[in-house]
Amino acid sequence: MKSVVRMEAGVRVSLKFRINCGLFKITIRLSFSTRIKLTFVIGRDHPQDAPWYCGGATETLRIGPAPRMSLMEAVRLYAVAPNFAPLATPAEGQLPLDIFFMPQLSISGEPPAVKEDQAAVYSINLFISKELKTHDDET
Repeated sequence: MKSVVRMEAGVRVSLKFRINCGLFKITIRLSFSTRIKLTFVIGRDHPQDAPWYCGGATETLRIGPAPRMSLMEAVRLYAVAPNFAPLATPAEGQLPLDIFFMPQLSISGEPPAVKEDQAAVYSINLFISKELKTHDDET
């Protein structure tokens, strides 16, 4: 992994000399400033060592813009009825469940042709777990 380090330093100096000659005074003013910028890299990237690197052999996936439709149209087209069979009540009569509600902020219209076509959307996720707890706070 590489790290880019940027440093910037500056100095400003002002001087004022006043010479009194009796009949007249001489004033000399001097000032200057300077700024130094330095950028350097520590380390280097090794993309071939990344677990997702495939040697550049994959093609770029081209997806057209998402179709514009109302929420109800999208539900009718894409919604799938959930399968609750694994969560059926056991013979003992009770099944403790942990349910996690996780809204995720995203952007619609991938890839956007124009930034103005992007819209912020929330994707709602429900995760249901019926794992038996081994301790009070572990699943």
